[in-house]
Amino acid sequence: MADFYYNYNDGGNRINKKAGTTNEYYLRDHTGRELLVYDNNTGRLKMTNIFSNGLMGRIDVEWESVYVQNEMGFWYWQMAKRGSVGR
Repeated sequence: MADFYYNYNDGGNRINKKAGTTNEYYLRDHTGRELLVYDNNTGRLKMTNIFSNGLMGRIDVEWESVYVQNEMGFWYWQMAKRGSVGR
């Protein structure tokens, strides 16, 4: 069974997660919004959020997927496994 460790900042926002072989760091802006997740094991960015007036989209780097909210407030996504092209 894997051990789980979570670290939080003074605002109560998660800044680090260690679970089994997972070791992630969370970067937040001055309001506490999650900007990105960094995978310390691979040394690569794992996910990033896109903000404007609220959350506008999310990019999952491993799967190269993009989640975007349109002007009507609906979410849609596009996904492509690394090395392939998504439409």
